[in-house]
Amino acid sequence: MQKNSLRATTLQSYTEIIERHIIPEIGNIKITQLRGDHLNHLYSKKLSSNLSNRTVEYIHGILRRSLNKAVKWGLLARNPTDMASPPSVKFKQPSVWSSEQVKTFLEHVKDDRWGAIFYLACGTGMRKGEILGLPLTAINLTDGYLKILQTLQFVPTKGLLIMDPKTDKSRRMIVLPDFVLASIKAHLKRREEISKSSRWRESGLVFTTDVGTPISPRNLMRHFKAKLKEAGVPDNPFP
Repeated sequence: MQKNSLRATTLQSYTEIIERHIIPEIGNIKITQLRGDHLNHLYSKKLSSNLSNRTVEYIHGILRRSLNKAVKWGLLARNPTDMASPPSVKFKQPSVWSSEQVKTFLEHVKDDRWGAIFYLACGTGMRKGEILGLPLTAINLTDGYLKILQTLQFVPTKGLLIMDPKTDKSRRMIVLPDFVLASIKAHLKRREEISKSSRWRESGLVFTTDVGTPISPRNLMRHFKAKLKEAGVPDNPFP
């Protein structure tokens, strides 16, 4: 796998899968001796250990991409994954809130310190990495829009990193609904006040901790789950 072609978060994910699930099972088999039945046995064993179809299919995808490189470099005549049978993955319709549940939740968090984060998520569909990585310079309050220029991601061993959007299509302009724009304006006023503290460390981000540093996605999710419970609305994955 070529490290330079992968995002840090993707590389970390691949590394965990390879070290935890692939090397312990087939790491002792020479690449030229690897067969489809070896891979089928790997998939069956992982499914029997209660790994989901999606995770096992992900293992298959990593193997396929890696072994395609071996074929390209002349190390293999054929990719062994072509002779394997990975589990099928069924699409699950995501659960969504009703309009009343959205209103209930937003009413509950309207005065919360991170309420504008949830207004942005509900009103625009932005992902949490896009919201947490949103720079002050990307918002136009006068014309009511923002631009997606970067994301904030947590990478094990490296911490919080500002990264480029995953694809070119991820770079986009978003027109803000009036209720979202009003929430952001109120948030920025509060941000301006707390930034006067001697403890403040300017990060240039719209959403920060109380001392100006980037917000950990994990901490945001904990806060989100707590607010869901308080508001009495069903759990719903944050994008």
